[in-house]
Amino acid sequence: MTAAVLAMGLSHHSAPLAVREQLALSQRELPGALRSLRSYCNEGVILSTCNRTEIYAVAPSHKEGRAGVADFIARYFQVAPGEVDPYVYTHTQGDAARHLFRVAAGLDSMVLGEAEILGQVKDALHCAQTAQATGKVTHRLFTQAVHAGKRARAETGIGAHALSVSHVAVAQAQRLFGDLSPCVILVISAGEMGRLAARILAECGCTHLVVANRTYERAAQLAQRLNGRAVALPDLPQALAQADIVLTATDSHDYILTFEAVQSALSARGGRPLFLIDIAVPRDVDPRAAALPGVHLFNIDNLGAVDAANLHARQREVARVEAIVDAEVERFLGWYRALDVEPIIAALRAKVEEVRQEELARALRRLAHLAPQDQAQIDALTMSIINKILHQHFEYLKSEGDVELVRNLFHLEDEAYKA
Repeated sequence: MTAAVLAMGLSHHSAPLAVREQLALSQRELPGALRSLRSYCNEGVILSTCNRTEIYAVAPSHKEGRAGVADFIARYFQVAPGEVDPYVYTHTQGDAARHLFRVAAGLDSMVLGEAEILGQVKDALHCAQTAQATGKVTHRLFTQAVHAGKRARAETGIGAHALSVSHVAVAQAQRLFGDLSPCVILVISAGEMGRLAARILAECGCTHLVVANRTYERAAQLAQRLNGRAVALPDLPQALAQADIVLTATDSHDYILTFEAVQSALSARGGRPLFLIDIAVPRDVDPRAAALPGVHLFNIDNLGAVDAANLHARQREVARVEAIVDAEVERFLGWYRALDVEPIIAALRAKVEEVRQEELARALRRLAHLAPQDQAQIDALTMSIINKILHQHFEYLKSEGDVELVRNLFHLEDEAYKA
């Protein structure tokens, strides 16, 4: 029997930010996590974004898979099972494929139809392949998920005017201040989300853009492209004192802005309020800072909604995208079911071929007077008859046949099937 496929994880739908950040993984940490995961399952891929951490695994059975992945989560992330179990969902077989395909199509995102998730699904597969954690099932599952995501965006309007978390963060800044041109906006991160947010801010008219990053050179390169200025992390206190809005999106596991740092910045601001937009997971800003007078702290779970008209246009495409997902799930399941059938087809074909060769040899001994080309035609004829008879039955077997019944009926106990 083919091994079991399952998806286990949590997302913004199932878990609050405080729980999600316990299972968050940066790109630097993924290879080590994947190597560890291989001890708990046959194949594995980890999809970790700002809104989800999901583990796609192949195991001998669903029971073993669930137990193995749960054990991996507890040990690798050092969390007690009771801490995260209430928030973790599990999907198996076709439901696991459907969940991943919906994710890749942008249907499960915080921002419906967002574009970044498709690239993140591709990256998850690539990283798992590099770590030698994948096999033929996870490879097929993820390549088909990417195909489903591409179809969704090419054949429907789900990706039209596509937004991202960075877009939503900038929209929050615009709701707070309206015109961003006079605002001093500090972006802490020159990573993917930080770069995107900084670019959107520049496009929205921000002329006082400041970029800070762990590596100053990356901050300087980004700032130069956007006519902003860069600051080194040691200079953050002064930049905090000057900024109207701070947008932060690093992949640090420690607070970039501690309670004490924000408190100190307030004393140098002359009573001006400080708006902090934290879209990092784990969070960059100590949540206790929200209690400080004059601080307005937003995180990824409480950002405002996107433009309603934009959202409604994409919502109208959901049914069409779901139809694409359903079709791709059926394609995957057809391939997956065939994995059970391939060995028995090979064994049955070998058994039939053995009988054909025996009967052909017996017949040709009686027809030795025939020319070699005539004997070859008889050989080809018998092969053609066999193929036509078997083809229809093989197709049925692939779609819905009983593998064990066929194996027992034809006594297929040979090594080809056992392999």
